[in-house]
Amino acid sequence: PLKPYNTERKTIAKKVDDNIYTFEQEHGFANVSVNIRMTVVRLNDGGLWVHAPVAPTEECVAMVKKLGEVKYVILPTTGLEHKIFMKPFMSYFPNAKAYVAPGQWSWPIDLPLGFKGVLQDMDPNVPWSKEIEQKVVYAEVGIGKTSEVAFFHKKSSTLFVTDAVIFIPPEAPEVLKAYREEENKWKKSALMSCFLGPPYVPSFDVIAGKLFVSPVVRTFIYERTPDETRDWIQRICQWRFRKIIPAHLDAPVAAGPADLKEAFKFLDVPTSNPLPDGDMG
Repeated sequence: PLKPYNTERKTIAKKVDDNIYTFEQEHGFANVSVNIRMTVVRLNDGGLWVHAPVAPTEECVAMVKKLGEVKYVILPTTGLEHKIFMKPFMSYFPNAKAYVAPGQWSWPIDLPLGFKGVLQDMDPNVPWSKEIEQKVVYAEVGIGKTSEVAFFHKKSSTLFVTDAVIFIPPEAPEVLKAYREEENKWKKSALMSCFLGPPYVPSFDVIAGKLFVSPVVRTFIYERTPDETRDWIQRICQWRFRKIIPAHLDAPVAAGPADLKEAFKFLDVPTSNPLPDGDMG
């Protein structure tokens, strides 16, 4: 149901450091496109830990297999755009174990083969617990439960999130070739992906180049679950991370606990305006 529809998905792989790699593809609908990101961590035993799998195209699967053996595949959210790729991705790595965020529905996407367990807060029993810690937010948003799991890779001081925060670059991501060729096309796409439409559509400069919470996620999830979200962010900020890798837009983002708290400061100031800094642009 998401772009690029009938065309082949191009995958852009990037090395973040000796043990972390990202894989990006186009993601969107109608005339709106951003990127969607999978992150792969090489654990101390050489096995691969895969966060938020993307579409397993032949190109993508070949790139991952070159890195080593996939041992664990993580579905870190209830968000459909990430869940939709989980089962097909697992089919290419039948020996891997799948772990999912709580609150998953079996419709419209079944849980994958290899399902091992539901992710729990600071679970010491998951195989990667000595290298990667996890903290869960799980709350009712009116039409059902929603969840996201944040992860902290100790060796690299990296925070992995899915949709919690984003950082919009001034230029389109490399995987969006057509959008890189037309500056205004990228700006319009980035604005629409975050705001969907009026009344709060600012100028591009208001939202680009800063860590913030997408107004779509803020309005439909975090403002409806302020207590659970505030507690989650406070617990995440106990980690001493120096960079953040979200599942969309720019990454890695040079940011620490103070920056994450700043992005979520709206939880302490009730407002109906979803713009960062409370600015109408």
